[in-house]
Amino acid sequence: MDTDYKYLVGIRCFTYNQSAYIPDALNGFVSQQTTFPFVIMVVDDASTDGEQDVIKSFITDNFDGNTTKDESRDYADITFAQHKTNKNCYIVAMFLHQNLYRKGENAKKLDYLSEWRNCCKYESICEGDDFWCHPYKLAEQVNYMETHPETGLCYTPAKADNNGRNYTKGSEYRGYGHLLQNNMIPTLTVLYRTELFDRYYTEIKPEQYNWKMGDYPIWLWIAAKTDIGYIDKITATYRVLQESASHSTDIDKTISFIESKRSISIFFNNLFNHANKKIASKINDKSYWKMFETYLMAYRLENAIELYNSHCKQFTLAHRARGFVLLHFSNYRKKSCERWRMRKI
Repeated sequence: MDTDYKYLVGIRCFTYNQSAYIPDALNGFVSQQTTFPFVIMVVDDASTDGEQDVIKSFITDNFDGNTTKDESRDYADITFAQHKTNKNCYIVAMFLHQNLYRKGENAKKLDYLSEWRNCCKYESICEGDDFWCHPYKLAEQVNYMETHPETGLCYTPAKADNNGRNYTKGSEYRGYGHLLQNNMIPTLTVLYRTELFDRYYTEIKPEQYNWKMGDYPIWLWIAAKTDIGYIDKITATYRVLQESASHSTDIDKTISFIESKRSISIFFNNLFNHANKKIASKINDKSYWKMFETYLMAYRLENAIELYNSHCKQFTLAHRARGFVLLHFSNYRKKSCERWRMRKI
């Protein structure tokens, strides 16, 4: 095992107003059974629901007070400690004074964590509303990465919980073209080499593109540079919550998210996949059809008609024909929309 790093793994957890969920996330982290040190890096983005107090209470109850160090900086109050019984587990909790997401300065969080991230060979991500459910997640993933040095990232499937309706999120990686069309990598299950993440930011400079997804471009960049590993074992639970970036009742936000995902896929198809026309056609067909469905389900027929007229040439023949029928036969449209809504419940 590599001893050149103070912590072999850093667990990055960005959270805001998730006081009801953050205890599950923290319990999943501290329950990790490893033979190497790891550090939990929690950044609370100036929550207003009492989450900062919940995190502080968790640290008081579970971490050794004799190792606790508190520090106040101009941008945050910071607490560092070692777990009472799991001696390989450390935590740094950063309580921001201002909400950086609203200020459009989210990238500063990485700068604030640099003194800990730079000590980690690997990094995992899990936001405050999700949680890990397997105590050997980190151990098994680190073992995989250490024995597969050509691999830059490995991941597992996760259980998705949509108000009690459970399903599996994520599937095995089947090549770059497949990843360009489908993001099968659940963020809360990944483990990647920290230096690759930092190289991605230096090379791509994602902040200039205003992408709605922060994780998907990283996976596409790493997959273009290295192998991707998959462990077929559910290690985490993903909560499907309303009004997140990927799940919103605001139709315009949903459309914007779909378009952002499409632009990311096209960008990396051009950059690393020789602007493959067949892949680009599949990306456009899937994205525009999803937008078309979204408009119809929201009873925004004018928007659906405008999108169909603008992009019908980018649909497959099957979607082109079905779209025509949906727009011109109201009874068929009504039944189809009912089926789509049932599929989303």
